[in-house]
Amino acid sequence: MNTPHEKSLHRVLVIDDNRAIHDDYRKIFNVDATANDMAVARANLFDEAPPNLEVAQFELAFADQGQSGCELARLAVAQGIPFAVAFVDMRMPPGWDGVQTIEELWKIDPHVQVVLATAYSEQSWQQVLERIGGHNQLLILRKPFENIEVWQLAHALSQKWSAERIARDRAAALEDEVATRTVDLLRTNEDLVAEMAARQQAIAQRLVLERRLLESQKLESLGVVASGIAHDFNNLLTAIIANASLLRDECADKPTAMGFIDQIDSASMTAAGLCHQMLAYAGKGQFEISDVDFNQLIEDLFELLRSIISKKAHLRVALVPSAIYVRGDVIQLKQVIMNLVANASDALEDHPGDILITTEVIDCDRQTLDETYRALESLPGKFVRVVVRDSGSGMAPETLARIFDPFFSTKFIGRGLGLASVQGIVRGHRGALSVETNLGSGSAFSVLLPLADHAMVAPGKAKVALSAYPQNGRILLVDDEEIVRISTHRILKALGYDSDMARNGREALEVIESHPPDFYALIILDVTMPELSGTETLRELRKRGLTVPVILTSGFNAESIGPELNESNNVRFLRKPYELEELRHYVADVLGLRN
Repeated sequence: MNTPHEKSLHRVLVIDDNRAIHDDYRKIFNVDATANDMAVARANLFDEAPPNLEVAQFELAFADQGQSGCELARLAVAQGIPFAVAFVDMRMPPGWDGVQTIEELWKIDPHVQVVLATAYSEQSWQQVLERIGGHNQLLILRKPFENIEVWQLAHALSQKWSAERIARDRAAALEDEVATRTVDLLRTNEDLVAEMAARQQAIAQRLVLERRLLESQKLESLGVVASGIAHDFNNLLTAIIANASLLRDECADKPTAMGFIDQIDSASMTAAGLCHQMLAYAGKGQFEISDVDFNQLIEDLFELLRSIISKKAHLRVALVPSAIYVRGDVIQLKQVIMNLVANASDALEDHPGDILITTEVIDCDRQTLDETYRALESLPGKFVRVVVRDSGSGMAPETLARIFDPFFSTKFIGRGLGLASVQGIVRGHRGALSVETNLGSGSAFSVLLPLADHAMVAPGKAKVALSAYPQNGRILLVDDEEIVRISTHRILKALGYDSDMARNGREALEVIESHPPDFYALIILDVTMPELSGTETLRELRKRGLTVPVILTSGFNAESIGPELNESNNVRFLRKPYELEELRHYVADVLGLRN
């Protein structure tokens, strides 16, 4: 099968208005005659015997005007078998002359080789060449011409045309190959860039995760320290408050002493509040969960907030018009807003300025949450966002890096627990925090809390009448802190109850085993003790079939205790530090239920 190149290798177009010339061209390109002429010409030229020649084949096409010749050329190009050579007569009245025909022909096929054949011209050859452009595809052939001369021109120009076409095809193929390889290189380069970007992103994500992990570990460590300190403080405060309560009964008729006792109570409750903040930072604060309308919470706090900020600060709110509910402890959430507003007021440094509180509901995806200081339990979804913005001087990066560290403060005085407790409370509510700040343009603290699905009414506490139940039954008091055991023992005695004491859970079990099963009407168990904790002791009691009522006491929240804290299990929870009246209520309630 011939390729288009092979078919068009010796295709010749003759354009001449003299049809007799067409016959001359047919004779010239007749294979047998041409072969004989070629042999004779070679023999005469080189004085040798004519050899057997392999003569090329030509395919001829004829036109008697330039327009029709160009149409043949256009059709040949369209069919993919263009002409290699065109013999064009100079004068072809009444149509185009040879020069115009060549100009039009090259517009159709710029690669065709052209021979301009003429006996004379109305234009000089210089003018012709200038008009056509001195093209290197143009040869001049004067009539009358020799047959062998025409044949040789056709053969040589066909070979030239073929070689040029092969070169063009090779160049095109090379360009295609270069383009393909360039595309491959670009794709490889893009893949490499994408891979490098992915690696950079992976490294950045790893660094973020490592930073988050270190931050989480730091918070966990600090939380353990804070909760441990708060636990020990609560034990001390329990003893102080208990003894103050006993002193109050002893000194009821001594006004001066009562004033001192009031100051002891006030200082103790302030210290208890500090302990609660430390527990909130550790995520172990005592929560009473309900549905809280954050807009209403801010409106209820507005006047109080105005009283705690600088006189030069202007407090404004911009709240969404509808109610927005979150699940949380209303007291703790109020503490968050108060601490953030107080922090914003401090940022104004006693200069005139604005504090703005805004609320909105937003959708948070995982990436948004990952860019915040968040609780590990925070899940993507709808969140209430509360923003407290100030027009202060902003924070430097080194300050921003430490703002949530406990006991860090830029103030001359202060405990430095405000923002630390805010973070703990928000974490305890499965929320997140973010901070935007720039030196000279103020700061904005954003609190994200999961939007509640529906409103619920917080359960109320049952009221217990003090005289509703008789003061009877023996009590076993179990606590590893001696000062707590002794002070609570004294309170129970003052309330009219007989009590025994044990230093830990294991000693308590031994004491219980030494008496009949119903000897103790109530056991007060500290949750955090060595050897056997309160919950472990409780489980052991239930394994032994003892259903005696139990009050678990701890400075931590009730949620940290677990499934043992269940009234159906005859168990109640009392948070440390507790006052005399609070202990009286619980003991009377439990013993009353028993009786």
